[in-house]
Amino acid sequence: GKVVICKQCDNIPEAKRRLLSLETTLESRKMHHEIFKYCKEEFLVEDYYHCCFEAVKGVYSRIRVLTNILDKDGTELLDIVFSKNKPLLVINNMSNQTEKDEFRGLKELILSVHYLIKNKVSHTTRYNNEIEFYFCLDILAIVSRIHYYLDEAQQTCFTGENFQK
Repeated sequence: GKVVICKQCDNIPEAKRRLLSLETTLESRKMHHEIFKYCKEEFLVEDYYHCCFEAVKGVYSRIRVLTNILDKDGTELLDIVFSKNKPLLVINNMSNQTEKDEFRGLKELILSVHYLIKNKVSHTTRYNNEIEFYFCLDILAIVSRIHYYLDEAQQTCFTGENFQK
């Protein structure tokens, strides 16, 4: 319930300093480069509420690009992409229970940030749900880890068109 005013940059050097501070903060934590793609502007203006929202939406955007399923989102997209029987992306050989659990864990991790961040921000106002700087960094770290998993993901022979639940 607080209004926070961020000091406007008065000149290009100040804007560059703020940008370098962002990059230094995220790079020191080895954040995936996809983080910068989706929420750099929100982070720069210290809008952590929308920064987290955009970062999570970026995960879904990347999954849609990797699978060419452009008309689905959220849990519906994840159910198709991470299907037990006909997954569209895999992160390992799925040859034993440990690998199957890891595969399931990635889906559950994405679902967790979906419910904790994307869903919450979509359905509530910022007024009662301000997100603090360090909480934002924690969410970005989780989203970053998801992107690192997606870097390793391989497409399967199944496609979105032949998927049947």
